[in-house]
Amino acid sequence: MSFDAIGLRWCDQAHCGNAGPEINESCQSLSSGLVYSHDRFGPCICACSCLAFGTLVQDGRGSLKAIESFAVGDEIMAAGKDLQWSSRPVVYSGGTAPGQEQDFMVMVTYADTGIVVTCDHLFLLAGDTPQLRRADRLTTQDRLVSPTGEPVPVTGVHIGGYTGGIHHVVATSKEPPGADLGGHLLNTNGVVSADYAVQLLGQRGDKVGEADIGRNFQLPIVGSVEYLQRFGTACLQVPDQVRQAADRLGLGAVTRTVSQGAQQVSDLLSAFTPLGATAPQIPDDARGFVSRAEGQAGKGSAKRGLGDPLTRETVKYLIQQYRLHYPDITFHVDWTSDDTNAYAWTARGDKHVSLQGGLVLDHNLGLAGLALVLAHQVACHTGGDSPDRTDYIAVRDVMRQAWFGEQYGTMTEQGIAQVETFLNAVGKQVGEPGGRPAARRLALYRSAVTLAGMPA
Repeated sequence: MSFDAIGLRWCDQAHCGNAGPEINESCQSLSSGLVYSHDRFGPCICACSCLAFGTLVQDGRGSLKAIESFAVGDEIMAAGKDLQWSSRPVVYSGGTAPGQEQDFMVMVTYADTGIVVTCDHLFLLAGDTPQLRRADRLTTQDRLVSPTGEPVPVTGVHIGGYTGGIHHVVATSKEPPGADLGGHLLNTNGVVSADYAVQLLGQRGDKVGEADIGRNFQLPIVGSVEYLQRFGTACLQVPDQVRQAADRLGLGAVTRTVSQGAQQVSDLLSAFTPLGATAPQIPDDARGFVSRAEGQAGKGSAKRGLGDPLTRETVKYLIQQYRLHYPDITFHVDWTSDDTNAYAWTARGDKHVSLQGGLVLDHNLGLAGLALVLAHQVACHTGGDSPDRTDYIAVRDVMRQAWFGEQYGTMTEQGIAQVETFLNAVGKQVGEPGGRPAARRLALYRSAVTLAGMPA
């Protein structure tokens, strides 16, 4: 399974557990929540995840302290599904450095407080049969569980970006959790959720006792088109409790302050920005990678899940790469848009490029294909005064600027192959003409690679 296809699997639990200290160091030095690695089965990825810095977790003496302050050897309060709590040792503690930008985090609000976690963090749900639910599959119809077993109604689920560190711990033992999850459930800001050992199983959809974590993958992802249709767009906006708290304190709507009794968690939640606040407004005269009709038709093609971690890191890397060479362009990603397109425009003299969610999540486009799409949109601002000229400059100039030597050849050839598959798939679905023939664009790309000049 190739990295370029954005299809790496998660490393097995033993590998992540044994390599924990190095993964922790790598997460911090690379400023990324994903670490490329190899386990006994081949290439794979490990992840730093779980809870945002500042999340209050109950320690072995019954006090609350921030998740990032736990070290190996400390005592932490832990339980199984029976919620029989006892002090257990912390056997692993790791995470990212503070101040990092995380593109996909989930804020869950309940009672008069809230918690910010990674998409794959697992919460215990109230019910006759205890289930573990991923944060990015929660809805306001769900009920979490308090440490004493009472149901806690979810008042809001919101997806967005977060600036700050994330941290995880393993309680009791590094061995795979038993069916009862004994010693691996924690009191996290007043609700019960799983430690990192359980989360590693959840990333692969494994079953732990009666908690069939794999069921999560059958549910719509927060912010996805299906989720928005079923539960509305509140998940993309500032939470009601946050807005109300800001009003009470006389603060602006962008200030997100939520109280937990006497505890102020404003520092934690103020770093969270809902996706709806960052979605760019695409003007009617913006230049697309494909026609508007093709972009709409492409909605029906196979997509990766919203917030897919490897896609997320791939897009982040590509934007960093192009921003380095084209600092005068502002790059956007509208993850929640199902439009299968990318756009370039100028507003008040400022240059903009936006990748739409339906395109970046398309199964036919991997790292190289998305690199070529970005090059095309950059070329709209660097001399691409006609559609043909833009295609040519994208490969002749922009790809050469971003990728050096043999890397240029590899990325460009793979990118052309992926874009060809993408254009052919979109061409079959489009219900009306409007786009240029794929063969014409591919001929321009290949002429640019060999510097043969614009085809007649």
